[in-house]
Amino acid sequence: MKPLLLSSLSLAILLTSISPASHAQWVQTNGPYGGRINALAASGNNLFAGTDGNGIYLSSDAAAKWESVSIGLGSGRIRSLFVFSPDSSIPLIFAGTEDGVYVSSNTGGSWSPLSSTFAGQDIPDLVAYVDAAGDTVIIVGTEIGMYCSTDNGRNWSGPSHPGIYAGPIMDLVVAPAAKGSKEINVFAGMAIGYLFLSTDNGSTWTSISPQTQGTGLTLIGASGTKVFASPTYWILKTTDAGAHWDTAAGMAIGGINSFAAAPSVNGNTMLFTSGFNIGIMRSMDNGESWAKVDSGMMFQSVSSLAVVSGPSHRLTIVAGSDAGIFVSSDTGRTWSSSNTGICGCLVRALAVTDSGIFAGTLGNGLFRSTNNGATWTTNSSGTASPMIPALWESRGTMGAGAEQSFPSDPMPGFCGVFRSTDHGVHWADVSNDWNRQQVLSFARSGSTLYLGAGAYGVFHRSEEHTSELQSLTNL
Repeated sequence: MKPLLLSSLSLAILLTSISPASHAQWVQTNGPYGGRINALAASGNNLFAGTDGNGIYLSSDAAAKWESVSIGLGSGRIRSLFVFSPDSSIPLIFAGTEDGVYVSSNTGGSWSPLSSTFAGQDIPDLVAYVDAAGDTVIIVGTEIGMYCSTDNGRNWSGPSHPGIYAGPIMDLVVAPAAKGSKEINVFAGMAIGYLFLSTDNGSTWTSISPQTQGTGLTLIGASGTKVFASPTYWILKTTDAGAHWDTAAGMAIGGINSFAAAPSVNGNTMLFTSGFNIGIMRSMDNGESWAKVDSGMMFQSVSSLAVVSGPSHRLTIVAGSDAGIFVSSDTGRTWSSSNTGICGCLVRALAVTDSGIFAGTLGNGLFRSTNNGATWTTNSSGTASPMIPALWESRGTMGAGAEQSFPSDPMPGFCGVFRSTDHGVHWADVSNDWNRQQVLSFARSGSTLYLGAGAYGVFHRSEEHTSELQSLTNL
């Protein structure tokens, strides 16, 4: 299983672009409080979480409670988890650690080494399946290559195999060769960023990396015969075992960093996305296909998007870019510069409130527009920072995250959190001297506000107790 990560960019996208009423919300689980979570695996009602130093935790009640299930593990650093349940019997749970592979046949009650063949080796990923002949196949990715067994782990081949480079195997994914077929394709992703395919249980391999993308590819997962990979900034899929790779229909290739949803059109939610060097893309069919909609945009690097509902349900789409603000009143077909009063700043965050649209810039502070982006006025009184990469609004209260002008800037007031309770007219520092870290993102769950503080992790506080910030990083 692959690690599940939420970056500060993702938090920012959730804050500035998506209405809480439009999408299902994420809720923090009650633990496990055992370190960073590297891997998750589900088996029926059981959810296993592998941590980065404190072993494995199990929840059987939808993550309400967790218990440690690490008896017998040789290492507490869990790199991967895989559930193998070929029939109705109790499933086998495999755990890849930095000290080899361990297996449990009693829902994590105890663990034992799978084999001494790769004992002491780091195991980034592993898979198990039943092949067309009915044999149990186990493939283990290690730091020096991969090991393959076609007899339920009794005998192993590897770590070298024809057709694939020697080196760390980071990702393994299995998928049927065709719909309804018992033949299995195995996909492997290496640390150097290349992808490979095996159709014979790992005995031989063929390179299937998209020729135009070079290195840096990571396998994400599979759904039926579809296999997904990511070259860092977007998603590719293949339905023919890697012979051809495609993005979502019409999706431009580049760094995706913002997303917005508008009210439905003919039953479909209208979606917008943007990023570095790709301009703005729009989907009218819930993301099945995309088209560029950036006529009139001076620059192709867009960092933030917001949707404003006006009179008679008229929509205004606002985009923050390296050349300031652009607006569209025709669902993105055409755009015009709207920088009166905002001087074409680098706009990194947008927030829509009842009192107007707020724009956080890098270098010029905070601005507000009360006429759907037509004109802007400075709104930085009390923020004490010209660098505002994150904004948040809830029930009339606003928050602004600030960062340093330069990494070496010694001024403590240039970092932290600022709050306004009068619709952004005045701001007050509510950082409470919590190390004065730069704040790059916000997200809210219920009455709790979460913020991403750069390299210092995640902090949270109750909206009713603004100045009380507690670290979430010491799990």
